Amino acid sequence: MDNIKGHIITNSFLNTKKYTEHYEWLKASTSKYSAGLEVLENADILCSYSSSWEEKLSSAIDGDSFILYWDKDIRLGRQLEALCRQRGILFFNSIETVAVCDDKSLTYQKLWEWNQGKEESLRIPLVPTITAPMTYSNIGYTDLNFLDKITEEFYKKLEQIEYQEDIWFDCLDRKHENTFDIVCEKKYLKETKG
Repeated sequence: MDNIKGHIITNSFLNTKKYTEHYEWLKASTSKYSAGLEVLENADILCSYSSSWEEKLSSAIDGDSFILYWDKDIRLGRQLEALCRQRGILFFNSIETVAVCDDKSLTYQKLWEWNQGKEESLRIPLVPTITAPMTYSNIGYTDLNFLDKITEEFYKKLEQIEYQEDIWFDCLDRKHENTFDIVCEKKYLKETKG
């Protein structure tokens, strides 16, 4: 494990203790394993193409074994991830994942895709959701009739989800079952059938 070092890429503008203490915890954890972790802020390594900043970004990760991407700066992340791939540097928190997780409609899209073709016990329950139709910022929503398409079906599904959550809470709070068995394994369904 000699000479293992890397950077955690953070957002320059999130400087409150809520954020910075996480960086310090991660640095302390890596040092326990004789690895070095240094904070590198996004404003110090700007995303740039065909400029001197491109070289600054490249040289900032020279000698790194890994990068822990802890920011939502997607453009910088894509460039940095590509550089790491070229150099064989491990890159944690893929930019595709960061982008999807930062957009709730994309998150739902991915979860919906996962559920397709899966048997019921493997599906992730989703709250009924409609994403608003795309419009342009200079036009806005000139007609809101699409809102009328939200029907009683959504209300019924929300009631079903509420009922399921009541069952989960009972299993967790009263029966002291663990969350994995309740939510992932759905053991309470087997108990009611058995």
